[in-house]
Amino acid sequence: MVRSRNEHCEIHGAECRFCGAQAKGTQRPCRRHADRGQQICYMHGGAAPQNRRKAEERLALLVDPALEALADLVDFGESGQIRLRAAKVILDYAGYQPHRTPEYITTSMIERELARVNAEIEELERELEV
Repeated sequence: MVRSRNEHCEIHGAECRFCGAQAKGTQRPCRRHADRGQQICYMHGGAAPQNRRKAEERLALLVDPALEALADLVDFGESGQIRLRAAKVILDYAGYQPHRTPEYITTSMIERELARVNAEIEELERELEV
């Protein structure tokens, strides 16, 4: 059975999961990242529909335990920063977006844009007269 391996990744600067397959010619480990929820890369079967489907099923089974762990962090986290970050992750997952300040259009903004458009129209009219 092919086992993925966790190694330090130069690209991401952190531990990453790499494909566990071996190259046929050199018998050296594959250097591609394993696909999400899988132990292999797309070149070694990760792109196959049945493998993608199983990976999605495995990941779906992890959602509830992950949310429970985050809920524990919200309730019992060591610091306020940890509790806040856990709460943000839960809210993002639930579809809540950070509140954004609405943009207001003022009368002066409209007047400036109208003046700019009128100047362009006059310029085009002058070019047509020539």
